[in-house]
Amino acid sequence: MIEPVTDRTLIAYALIAVLVASFGALIWWIRYNSEQQTVARENLRRRKQDDARALKSIAKDEGGERS
Repeated sequence: MIEPVTDRTLIAYALIAVLVASFGALIWWIRYNSEQQTVARENLRRRKQDDARALKSIAKDEGGERS
């Protein structure tokens, strides 16, 4: 025979649902922030490469003028 669902059972199910939703939100938040950090690291790397190219170009131009 099927037992009736008690208030405690409903509260337990609701608590499990809230915990699962919280865990999912936490995972999403971690992945979202790590994606933002990855983009920031890539932009910083590109900026450093651009600066290095500019410095090499300036050094090359100055070296050519001295000769």
